[in-house]
Amino acid sequence: MKRLLLTIVLVFSLHCIKAQVFEWDVGFFGFVDNREYAASGRESSTILGTQFTPELGLLADSVHRIRFGMNLLHEFGTKKFSSRVMPTIYYNYHKNQVDFYIGSFPRARLTDRFRRSLLSDTLIYFRPNHTGMLFKVENNRLKQTIWIDWVSKQTVDQREQFMVGVSGTVKFGTFFFSHDALLWHNALPKDPIDDLHLQDNAAISLRLGADLTRYTQLDSLTFGVGGLLSADRLRGVYEWKGAKGALVEAHAGYRSFFLHNTLYFGDDQVTALGDNFFTEQIYNRLDIGWAPFRRERFSAELMTTFHFTKGAIDNQQALTLRYNIGAGHLLKNAKFK
Repeated sequence: MKRLLLTIVLVFSLHCIKAQVFEWDVGFFGFVDNREYAASGRESSTILGTQFTPELGLLADSVHRIRFGMNLLHEFGTKKFSSRVMPTIYYNYHKNQVDFYIGSFPRARLTDRFRRSLLSDTLIYFRPNHTGMLFKVENNRLKQTIWIDWVSKQTVDQREQFMVGVSGTVKFGTFFFSHDALLWHNALPKDPIDDLHLQDNAAISLRLGADLTRYTQLDSLTFGVGGLLSADRLRGVYEWKGAKGALVEAHAGYRSFFLHNTLYFGDDQVTALGDNFFTEQIYNRLDIGWAPFRRERFSAELMTTFHFTKGAIDNQQALTLRYNIGAGHLLKNAKFK
């Protein structure tokens, strides 16, 4: 199956190609995330590290792109040069409003803004590449993304695991509607032990909001209300059990500073991969941030976060810095028939 998909991609990408551009790109991502969660009884931790991401490839007719590279993760405190090396090999089709990816490709700028209630943001630190497919369509009014991320292949002692995600936003003048949905399938290994069970977990977040920026002197001002639904099943132990709750969000930005507040109240959520704070019946998250650089090739953000739960206030400080350099070189024109 994999060979068939690769053959289709190559034939599709080489058909009637007229111009080719040799591309290279080198990326750096540094992160420091200090989490003081003892007040609510959660585990505190400090995550520090860097990612180095070199890539080489070809761009044909400004539409077809093939890239080869790697992501070298170094977590501070480890003695190894690289804590983990992840291959980056993918095909990208880009034309007008449509993007399609297949292979092992970077998560950054594609799904790294997925809702934390469904998918924890630690994923971008330790699993920065998708391994699967992604389709995206985007214009001035609509943005829609659907993807599958194959996490683990089934072996004698290793579970089969994959995620399917859908997210998007539709704008209606001042108002907008956004949604995020995630399915997590955690299957069994080929030779499972008795206390292992197949798990299915699903969650969806819906939000209706208003963008009031044009009525203020701020650079951005949005409000939104919505809901969070989740369901979990452990086959042979219990059938689907669900949880529901309400979300209220507000965001304000002025120059390089911003505030973002998320209020949740409802049932204890049962999201397998979501932020653990949404297991609280009442939870408020306040982000206070400073982003002095927001360029395409260079961005930096410093954020302090307060987590309010019943009888406790936890805090978190995070610094992220991303820098990319790259170029393209036109090769001799060629035609394939």
